[in-house]
Amino acid sequence: EGIDYDPGENAFYIGSIHKRKIVKIVSGEVQDFCESGYEGMTGIFGVKINRRKNILWACSSPIQEMENYDSLSRSAVFKFELNSGRVIKKYELPIQYKNSVFGDLILDFAGNPFISDSKNNIIWTLSPITDQLEVYYTSPEFWNIQGLTFNQNQDWIFISDYVKGIFKINLSTKELKKIATGQEVSLKGIDGIYFYKGTLIAIQNGVNPLRVTHYYLNERQDEIIDYKIIDNNHPDFNEPTLGVIIDKDFYYIANSQWGGYDSDNKIKSNEMLKDIVILKYRLN
Repeated sequence: EGIDYDPGENAFYIGSIHKRKIVKIVSGEVQDFCESGYEGMTGIFGVKINRRKNILWACSSPIQEMENYDSLSRSAVFKFELNSGRVIKKYELPIQYKNSVFGDLILDFAGNPFISDSKNNIIWTLSPITDQLEVYYTSPEFWNIQGLTFNQNQDWIFISDYVKGIFKINLSTKELKKIATGQEVSLKGIDGIYFYKGTLIAIQNGVNPLRVTHYYLNERQDEIIDYKIIDNNHPDFNEPTLGVIIDKDFYYIANSQWGGYDSDNKIKSNEMLKDIVILKYRLN
């Protein structure tokens, strides 16, 4: 589901929902960053690296597609020591939010995490006073929030709502604004979303055909004035999810295997599955 990159080791880190773990890829070699279910981890969604502080953050939420599903488990954010894989702290939601799903995670310049909860339509962060998860923002305008991304100065957080399109929040005033467009293009079905030089890269796995789209914003960054399809119905697509931008290259998970489960949420046989594919696209 989730992917991030550590420039210090030239390594990718990928979260597994079914296996409940994080893997590390260095020079094409795959190894476990942590074992399955480590410290009570459930399905791993977004992951983020803070190389400067030697930290890896990971979103963890219990869903029926994971191994050894336990309905009593709760969503949590894990703070790892990057070089050792040791858990520094586990931030678990209170019991009243046991049905939450942490889908994505971003870090501000200070290294503070912001987490999207697609079930409760809440953006969570850590309280500087209590060092516990607290509500940063929520709105009745949201229907099903997914990906998060800051703009270049971190004045705004852009949010992809799976049903309604793209919003942005002013971090100073907490003003919410819906991104407009006069283009004949759908802004629905967006999972991962990424800011790049005044533009947005969106992974759309809730539209047909599945696609990755490059949206060009106006100067105020409140309207889409043009767009380009990066990938459309790629043969390796089996629900693309999240990605990471490294310099001018966009890497993203092409086949997250959400179609690899049967009607009972059990994983299908190996003969019916394909190896995970990460695609790379050179941005302008």
